[in-house]
Amino acid sequence: MASKSFSADVAAIEKQFAIIDKGEFRGETTLRVEKGRIHEVCAFCKDQLGYSYLIDISGVDHFGQEPRFEVVYELYQFERGDHLRLKIAVSEDDLEVPT
Repeated sequence: MASKSFSADVAAIEKQFAIIDKGEFRGETTLRVEKGRIHEVCAFCKDQLGYSYLIDISGVDHFGQEPRFEVVYELYQFERGDHLRLKIAVSEDDLEVPT
């Protein structure tokens, strides 16, 4: 179950950025954000919320769907042990992702 501080973090991200989708599964929260804003969202999570560790970046290929790809960012906040997942959609027609 998410802590009150984690819930406040998610609310702060939702207030600051346009969240396309929010999902909860097995106690983990995933926020889908605009591809063009992923750098800003990650910087906000690091600088303002303390998610200083990037656990993983992975790609998902949804062959036959559009957008075909997803990039998944797994962030971690050491002090509270909170884990946050961010996702962006990437079209086959525009494969560049901000770094």
